[in-house]
Amino acid sequence: MVKKIFILISSFVILNNCTSISKKECSDAKWGQKGYDDVKQQNPWQQNLKRYSKICSKYGYKLDEAAYLDGVTMALSEKCTGYPEFQKDKWFGLGFRDALSGLKKSISDYKSNCTPYSIEINIAEYKSGFDKGLDQFCTKDSGLNFGKTGSAYNMTCSQKNEASFLKGYHIGIFVNKANVAEKEYNRSLKDIESLRADVQRKNQNIKDLAKDISSLNAGTTTDILLKAKDAGQDIEDLQNDITNLNKYILDFENKSKTLLVKKIRAQNAAKKALLSL
Repeated sequence: MVKKIFILISSFVILNNCTSISKKECSDAKWGQKGYDDVKQQNPWQQNLKRYSKICSKYGYKLDEAAYLDGVTMALSEKCTGYPEFQKDKWFGLGFRDALSGLKKSISDYKSNCTPYSIEINIAEYKSGFDKGLDQFCTKDSGLNFGKTGSAYNMTCSQKNEASFLKGYHIGIFVNKANVAEKEYNRSLKDIESLRADVQRKNQNIKDLAKDISSLNAGTTTDILLKAKDAGQDIEDLQNDITNLNKYILDFENKSKTLLVKKIRAQNAAKKALLSL
């Protein structure tokens, strides 16, 4: 009985995932987009293809299977390459993007990722795009911008234009280090500010508790005396917290001074490097 229920549920899920189609959709369908959308929406496109063909034939329309499969191929290519613009740029655009991103040729990786989907790589088109991308990437200005990001250079430029690229790249690295140093310094100042605010809040809590104790001391019942004792303990705990926080503040201030020196040196090095452009 359980097995029958499982089979019925599985059949329902499969049928439910299969997309239906109306007579008007059969008439107006852009089959390439339909195939593309089915894959992107994780619909069972193989089943849908058969389903669309069967339903549309009843309405007197013929499904454009080639266009549908082209759409499926585009969507699967996007999936296995991780390139959202593949439908527009295809393998040339992917190679161009990889080169501009400073990546090494990734043909073997794409083969590994795309083979399970039966996607054939256009190696010639990819290499053509990659070489075109290198023409733009391997320049002094591009090297400068790439270095500013702090990205590692993967030795993709040829000997012919690598020297120009590296001149810009090394200067960009100096600029990146200066920017990173400034961010670290500013972050340390915010940390100190946060710790001081915490000390201020705890000092205010101590003042409030001291007032409570003052009013409680006027009483003599056991309950009141216990509350006063607890408040006194809370004050002692807060004072210990403040002592520890002040130690942290001193450590952060020393760290901040070191970071300030690092920032100034990095900025001076970057300015000197930029003058050499």
